[in-house]
Amino acid sequence: MIKRSLVFAVLMVAFLMVGTSVEASGRVTFEIEITSGCSLLSPGDLTFPPVGPGQTVQQDLEITVFSNTNWSLEMEVRDLGEGDALLDAVQLRYDGKWQNLPTEKTSISEEQPPTGQDGLVVRVPFRLQGGYEHNPGSYSFEVEFTVVPAL
Repeated sequence: MIKRSLVFAVLMVAFLMVGTSVEASGRVTFEIEITSGCSLLSPGDLTFPPVGPGQTVQQDLEITVFSNTNWSLEMEVRDLGEGDALLDAVQLRYDGKWQNLPTEKTSISEEQPPTGQDGLVVRVPFRLQGGYEHNPGSYSFEVEFTVVPAL
């Protein structure tokens, strides 16, 4: 009986030692920096229908802005080419009124909230007013739009 008890005790101790495991753990600190990111999609061109003297046509330009921070939209006429003859005839609408195209960088949409992953479509209305002082012909010029993160 003692022999049996001794064998049972040895088996029990062996079972407990095999069933027991030692755990170890460690902690890792993740350091992450998310930077501001802005981009925009714009069409390659804005084509007005033909206009004669005394006529006015309007076109809306749609620009999609993507930003994870507050942002502003700026525009600037970059390359007038022969279009300088029409600079006074093309206007944009912002701040509730029609204004001549700015020849210097101008904010046309100030301090907007983050857009989310789908972006935000900004519609910029432009109009062209034909005048008798404008020579017949085809004209073009470039306007640059820039989305600027608010810091």
